[in-house]
Amino acid sequence: MEFPVDDKTEQILVFPTSSCVSPYTIKTWIAEDFLNYSVLVMVQQEQDVLSWSLPLAVDASDNISLYFYNTSRTLCYRHMTKILRSRTAVSQNFIVALYTFSPVAVNISVMIEKELNFYLNIGYNYSIVTSLSKPKYFFYDFTKDIASVIIKISSDDVCLTRQDYPDGFFLVFVAKADDYDCIQQLLFPDSSDFDNRTSTLNFTLTKGVDNQDYLEAFSIILGAFGGFLVLALLMQHLFTKCNGDEVINEQNVLIDNVNERDLQQLLSRDELTVRDLSKRSEETRKKSCNYVWHIWNITVFYSIPVVQLVTTYQKVMYKTGNDDICYYNFLCANPGWSLSDVNPVFSYIGYVFMGFLFLAMVFFRHISNPYRATGIPVHYGVFYTMGFALIIEDTSFMYVMAVLCIVKLYQNRHSDINVSAYNTFTILGSTILFVKICSFVLAMLGILDGKAHASILWTIVALIYVALSIYLSLKIYFISVRLEGLKKFWENFRRDGVNRELFQPLKK
Repeated sequence: MEFPVDDKTEQILVFPTSSCVSPYTIKTWIAEDFLNYSVLVMVQQEQDVLSWSLPLAVDASDNISLYFYNTSRTLCYRHMTKILRSRTAVSQNFIVALYTFSPVAVNISVMIEKELNFYLNIGYNYSIVTSLSKPKYFFYDFTKDIASVIIKISSDDVCLTRQDYPDGFFLVFVAKADDYDCIQQLLFPDSSDFDNRTSTLNFTLTKGVDNQDYLEAFSIILGAFGGFLVLALLMQHLFTKCNGDEVINEQNVLIDNVNERDLQQLLSRDELTVRDLSKRSEETRKKSCNYVWHIWNITVFYSIPVVQLVTTYQKVMYKTGNDDICYYNFLCANPGWSLSDVNPVFSYIGYVFMGFLFLAMVFFRHISNPYRATGIPVHYGVFYTMGFALIIEDTSFMYVMAVLCIVKLYQNRHSDINVSAYNTFTILGSTILFVKICSFVLAMLGILDGKAHASILWTIVALIYVALSIYLSLKIYFISVRLEGLKKFWENFRRDGVNRELFQPLKK
């Protein structure tokens, strides 16, 4: 209905008491050519007062105000959550008052409607049209068999848990005043199109993962990894029991033979093996054990800031309710057990089981084949460190694992050499720092100056990496890449040309 108001005439609309399960929505609008004076709409309920003005002024980006001539509001009431959960009809009555200071009569239209789709159900696809001046409200109540629900809005997912909203939750859709947050540009339509600025969207509520689903998934994974762990340890035990005596006897014979040989006769042989020449010192064994202490120190100092960061971030997220702080972390999140996302815990199980399995196998190998005075050195300290690093596996410890694998592979061919743990982790820390700095610089250049400068820096880093790889390869396989080595390479090339022997290592 349409009602005239001016500075001398006010309209008081008393709506009769009605019994209804859903709340009411009040829609108001005026002519779009009226901007000199605003019309105040005031809705008085039993214990609440709601008011707004027409045209509705909204602040947009860059201190620009937008005006809307068509508005709507949904009326809430006290103890609404408890009443909505019971789905019982409630007595609702309210008064709408219309005021203005305009000396000229203004016609304002008022319409009252029931929100028929106010209650949300699982599995239904809802399609709505919303705008900045006409927000949409919905309510969902958790049933006994549902611990969490996933709200799928177009292609974006949001997960809400029953623990956070035990009495249900309201779902509110409000359009933004402009598109600046999306395209980083200020594009405003004509003033006559503000009321036509609407957003059409679809959303669906689906059942989330509950505690029973978590227990089933964890039980399957724990059972699979547990069975594999038992099988692997059993095979390790059988292997040690069946072959242990043979290995020890063979080593004893070799030890006796080494003691009886003369060193000069040994060196004069044409064929020599690492077993013939290797000797182990107490210093080498201690160097290997240093890796274990270093990995624990790194774990402690690395974990403290990580735990603090995650805890602080979790508190900020719960306090603000803003999952867009890192949107893609929550795109597939499954909350549970007081955690915002159980997925990382679930994926971490494999690392823990495999790490403990690796440590157990190294331990059994250690007690069955301890350190000996002669023979091929076995650096158990590096193996233990690899097991601990696998348990603590994350992005940074992947670098640690890679470096430990390189160290161990090098020791397989150079058993008398044990790289110092101090040097290893110093180089590792410097490398990680360099990588982090490059990543930060590239990210900042990509954000501030576009992709051009970032591409140039990527090219420089790639050239340095390739040059370093070539240098290290020549250094390892050709003993030296200094001027003498390059000079010898050039002489062989001039004498024999390109042939197979030219690129063969000096010592195989």
